[in-house]
Amino acid sequence: MAIEPQRNESGRIRRAVRWLFDPGESLGSRTLNAGVWGFALNSSGRLLRTIRTIVIARVLAPDDLGLFGVALLSMGLLETFTQSGFHAALIQRPGGIDDYLDAAWTVQLLRGFVLSMTLLAGAPLVAAFFDAPEAAGIVRALALVMLIGGLSNIGVVYFDRELQFRERFVFRSVPQLADLVVSATAAIVLRNVWALVLGLVATEVVKVIASYVAHPYRPRLSSDWRKARELFRFGVWVFASSMLVYLMLNLDDIMVGKVLSTADLGYYQLAFSISALVSTQMTSAVIQVAFPALSMVQNDLPRLRRGYLRTLQLVAVVAIPFAGGLWFIGPQMVEVLLGSRWLPLLPAFEVLVLWGLIRSLGSTSNPLLKAVGKPHIVTAVQLATVAMLAATVYPLTKSGGIVGAAWATVIAAIPFLASLFIVSRLLALPRSAIPSLLAVPAGATGIMLAVLFLLKGIAPVLAGPWLLMWAPVVGVVMYGLAVGGARRYLGYAREGFLPRLDAQQ
Repeated sequence: MAIEPQRNESGRIRRAVRWLFDPGESLGSRTLNAGVWGFALNSSGRLLRTIRTIVIARVLAPDDLGLFGVALLSMGLLETFTQSGFHAALIQRPGGIDDYLDAAWTVQLLRGFVLSMTLLAGAPLVAAFFDAPEAAGIVRALALVMLIGGLSNIGVVYFDRELQFRERFVFRSVPQLADLVVSATAAIVLRNVWALVLGLVATEVVKVIASYVAHPYRPRLSSDWRKARELFRFGVWVFASSMLVYLMLNLDDIMVGKVLSTADLGYYQLAFSISALVSTQMTSAVIQVAFPALSMVQNDLPRLRRGYLRTLQLVAVVAIPFAGGLWFIGPQMVEVLLGSRWLPLLPAFEVLVLWGLIRSLGSTSNPLLKAVGKPHIVTAVQLATVAMLAATVYPLTKSGGIVGAAWATVIAAIPFLASLFIVSRLLALPRSAIPSLLAVPAGATGIMLAVLFLLKGIAPVLAGPWLLMWAPVVGVVMYGLAVGGARRYLGYAREGFLPRLDAQQ
C-alpha cells in the first residue's frame, strides 16, 4: 500500500523537473517558470557575491574599496549618460525584432569604443575631483571593460523578451562565478585594489564569450539608422530613467567621496551594498519577470491588475521581513563575517536598510508603467527623487557624515511610495487595495521582531555570535506562522485581499 504514494510522489517530482525545462505555452506557466529561474539566478549570484564580499573585506582596506568605488562612479556615469535604452525598447516592441538587432548592436559597439576612449582621457580629471591620485590608473584600466562590453551579443535580449530565463540563468551565472574566482584569488595574492579591477575585467570577458555561446544570433554591422531612431523613440525615456537612476543611486556616493574621504566612501559603499540586498537582490527577479509578462497583457486590464497585485504582494511578503531581519542581525553579521574594522559602517547600514525596503516596494510600479507605454511617469518619479536627494545630501553629509548621507537617501525615496498611488489610480483599484496588501507582511514582521527582541533580552548569551544561528530560524518560523494566520483568518489569499477583482469586471 505504501508503494502507490511513493510512485505518485516520484511522478510529481519528474513532472516538476520537466516543467523547469519545458513550461509549455501558457503565459502563466512561462511567467512562473521565469520567476523560478530568475530567483535561482539571484540567489546563486547573491551567494557568490556574499562570499566575494567576505573575502575582500577580510583582505582589503576601506581605502581600497573607496578607490575602486571612485573608478566605478566615473565608469557608471559615462555608461548611464550614454544609455540608448534599446534593450528595454526591444523587449517592449510588439511583433518581430530581427530587423532591429543589427542596428542596436552597431550602436552598442560604437558606444563602447567612445566610452573607453573617454575614460582614458578623463582619468586625471576624475582623480583630481576626488583628490585621489591613485584612482587615475584604475579608471584607465576600466576603459578596457567598456570596450569589451560593447562586443556582447545583442541576441541575448530574446531571453528577457520571450521569458527564457533558464537560458538567461546560464548566460548570467557563469560571469558571476568568474568574478568570485578571479577577485577573491587576486585579493589573497595581491592584497590591493587591483584585485577588484582584474575581477571586473575577467567578468566582462566571460560575459561576452557566454553571450555568443548562449544564443545563436550573430550580429553584424548595420547602417540602417532609421531602425535605430525607431528604437530610440521608446528608449529615450529609458535613457532618461537610467540617467536619473544613476544619480539616485550614486549622488550620495559622489558626495561622500568628495566631502569626506575614500575610506568613508569604502565604509558607505559596503553598507549600501549589504543593505541593497533588500532592493536589488531579494526582489529584482520578480521585477525582471514582471516587465515582459505585463507587456504581454498590456491591453487586458483585469489580467494587468492581477499581474501587478501578485507582483507587489510577492515583493512585500519577501522584502519586508528580510529588511526587518537584516536590521536585527546586522551588527553581529558585520562583526563576525567582515571583521571588527568594518563596524563604523553600522549606523549608516541600519538607515540604508529602510531605504532598500522603500525602494523595493516602489520599484514594482516601474515594470507596469513601462509595460503600458508610460515610461515618462517612471522618469518623473525618479526626477523627483533625484531633486530631493540633491537638495538634502550635501548638508546632511556635511553635518552627519555617512549617516547623514544615508538619511538623505531615505528622504529622497518618498516619491517611490507615491508611485504606488499613481499605479493604483491607473489600474482603478480600490483605495484600500495596496495598503491592505502591505499590512499583513508588515504586521507579521512586527510580530517576528517582537519575539526576536524578547528572546534576546531574556537570554543575553544569545546576543553574541550565536544570534546568527538562531535568529534567522526563529524569525522565519514566527513570520510564517503570522502570515499563515492572516491567510486563514483575514483572507490573505494568493492574490492578496482582492481575489474578488475578477468578479467586479
